[in-house]
Amino acid sequence: MRASCHERRVRRALPGPESGALDQRTSTEVIQLLTFVTRESGTALVMVTHDADVTAHCGRILQVRDGRISSHSQYTVA
Repeated sequence: MRASCHERRVRRALPGPESGALDQRTSTEVIQLLTFVTRESGTALVMVTHDADVTAHCGRILQVRDGRISSHSQYTVA
């Protein structure tokens, strides 16, 4: 996975498109790591995905259809 970080204290990490081609186990580990780091640092993580398994790790989900938000859900993530 490639990430682009733009300051000493990381404010943004932009995973490259190849991160979507990971095997299931590695993909889960990467998502868990990203969510842990964002919780510990008090920052937000924005993911764009078509993978419903990935959304299981998200506290808020916005679904976009035809360029507009079609639904918004908020969850408590353990």
